[in-house]
Amino acid sequence: MSKAKDEKTNGSTADSGDDRFQLVGKILHDGYVPQDPAELDVLSVKELATLYNKVTGESVTKFSDKKSGIRRLMKAFESAGPVEKPAKTKSKSRRSGPSKFDLLRSGIRRTGSVTMQELITVSGFDRKNVSVGMAILRNPSRTKDPIMNKYDRKTQTFTIVGKNK
Repeated sequence: MSKAKDEKTNGSTADSGDDRFQLVGKILHDGYVPQDPAELDVLSVKELATLYNKVTGESVTKFSDKKSGIRRLMKAFESAGPVEKPAKTKSKSRRSGPSKFDLLRSGIRRTGSVTMQELITVSGFDRKNVSVGMAILRNPSRTKDPIMNKYDRKTQTFTIVGKNK
């Protein structure tokens, strides 16, 4: 391959490489359907065949030329109808009921003060995780509803401090 031809090929690939990648991504992932066949002109024959296979479910290895590939792909888009993006579903939680943090929050709010052992029993956390959980509940940047609490080591009791009830 001559040097001039190589530079010409590399220049066109670099210019349209991003366009091709974005177009294929929009079609495959966003459900985009090109309205103008000229939009598909940036794709190679192999990329057209890959898109055609994805849209139709068929197994085409190649097209005779780019023009017939674009024509068949546009026909496939028309017959497939509007492509709908799959709806994102929330994954179902494995457990029902309140979270362990909700149990910690309700435990201290119920009476204004609660012992470490009561929180361990209610939440199922061990001693260290109860302490970390209560520290998280104190931090306004980590929870929507912070509870200012203080731990007394002598009585092993968490107490609400301030106007948080």
